[in-house]
Amino acid sequence: MSIVTKADTEAFASFDRLPDAAYVRVGVVAALYSVTTVSIWRWSNDGLIPKPRKIGPQVTAWNVGQLRECLKGEIGQSAASQPTCRRCGAELPKGHARKYCDDTCLNGARRDRDHPGGFAPRSMRVVREYLKGRSFKDIAKDEGLSPSTISGMVDSGLNAFVKDVADGVPSAVADLAPMLEAATPRRREKLSRRVEFSRQWAADRRA
Repeated sequence: MSIVTKADTEAFASFDRLPDAAYVRVGVVAALYSVTTVSIWRWSNDGLIPKPRKIGPQVTAWNVGQLRECLKGEIGQSAASQPTCRRCGAELPKGHARKYCDDTCLNGARRDRDHPGGFAPRSMRVVREYLKGRSFKDIAKDEGLSPSTISGMVDSGLNAFVKDVADGVPSAVADLAPMLEAATPRRREKLSRRVEFSRQWAADRRA
């Protein structure tokens, strides 16, 4: 977690007087949006606010002029006013205290019965595209989500799928062969190893 320093506090107090060419640290940006520094890093990664620039060996900062433009526009304002689920990207009600829309996203166990609206099929579609060799960035463009959200969907989707295969869920077992066949050699090998390990673990647990 980043620490807000005395210099950050002074920079925030004088933000309106800083030239556009100036740079400020993450604590100042967090104060501008009235959120935590963790949210600022996430918004930056998701493209909701300008990217910071590395201006020294251990110094990363944001351009004041770019921040002013963002504050005038709708992107930064909508990000600050409309939180979204960190897993599926769904909008959360204003004032929502949690970071996930429900326990399904929190635990990464996406199931149709737990998530009406069919997020599980979407998650598995993303997993299939990933196994074919596509990057998180390319999939994100198709789905209208951020690369970090796609990464979370792939991770949780694969975990749920491998567990279902190990537990002998018929639909998952039937999907395994086609998914392996469509996967790139490297990702096919990784998935095969995960399934083998999970099956062995499940067998040991039942023994």
